Amino acid sequence: MIGVVGGAILPLLQGVWADFNGSWRATWWLVVAAEVIMLSYALVGSRTGADETK
Repeated sequence: MIGVVGGAILPLLQGVWADFNGSWRATWWLVVAAEVIMLSYALVGSRTGADETK
């Protein structure tokens, strides 16, 4: 799912925002924020209940 979000959905949203905003520079903050959210989920949010007892 991260591949779908990072490879398909984020570029689409970035392109829409760039068309609306008129600049690509500001759209990179969307990508950076989304990548940080996905990284935090991969490191912390994806743990199951069994992992928390260790």
